[in-house]
Amino acid sequence: MKLFNVARLLLFVIGVFSVLNYLLSSFIFTKDAGVNTFLDSIYFTCVTITTLGYGDMTPDTQFGRIFVIFQTLAGFGVISLFLAGVASRALRSN
Repeated sequence: MKLFNVARLLLFVIGVFSVLNYLLSSFIFTKDAGVNTFLDSIYFTCVTITTLGYGDMTPDTQFGRIFVIFQTLAGFGVISLFLAGVASRALRSN
């Protein structure tokens, strides 16, 4: 895949999971530790799919934990494709 297409896929995955995290926040988080704004949702999505896991926002429900497992796996796959595309482009330019 071309790097541009992978970057678009990465932004798409971040966008979709950010919207889902925001819309489903009452099913994923408790009120005091959850996503309160859409920016919080984008932040949580980026931290989750990059597997940084700061721990400042964590899913509190069983549904939330299962949902975040799928989010992490999808994000890990897309991040891997993106990094492979960057490496491929760097190797071709040398």
